[in-house]
Amino acid sequence: MITLFAALALPADARDALADVSVVLPGARLIDPDDMHMTVCYFGPMPEPVADDLCNRLSTLRADPIIVSFGAVAAFGGDRARSIYLAVEKTRALVELHRAVAGVATDAGLELDTRKFTPHITLARLPRSPAAEVALALAEIGHLDVPPFQTSTLGLYTSARSRGGGPYILEAQFDLRPDAHAAPNANHDEDAQ
Repeated sequence: MITLFAALALPADARDALADVSVVLPGARLIDPDDMHMTVCYFGPMPEPVADDLCNRLSTLRADPIIVSFGAVAAFGGDRARSIYLAVEKTRALVELHRAVAGVATDAGLELDTRKFTPHITLARLPRSPAAEVALALAEIGHLDVPPFQTSTLGLYTSARSRGGGPYILEAQFDLRPDAHAAPNANHDEDAQ
């Protein structure tokens, strides 16, 4: 079994802008900037043959370049927050990419989480922290000035740990440009050369 998710990688300048983020909360686990990404669709665990089929199907997706812009820092989890994140503007292009990737996964026989798509970059995982403490931490982080970026590349990732937070391993990447070739760029193919 392999657990996979599709995501957009952050360019170096965006990772650099997030490198100095600190979260002053007991038990907070910061995400390494090299592991920060924007999840497009979480697929969950699956057998290797299904993963291979999913990879082949993802290689056929095409989309115009996607502009990723950032918003406020916030928390997921309500009264007992479980993570702090940087919001990503929910553009039509991102929503369409999410729907296309989810459609491919459904066609491959996967059952997906039905939660609403909320594009974001996870900054830290929390041990179910009280809302008042999280509010203070968010105020201390303040506004993050992260430059927007444009991408035409979708990555297929696994997590080296079962609880998330990285490190993440790029299994394959797909050029989404309408004029791109259909073959996925899988890491194991590069290693074989």
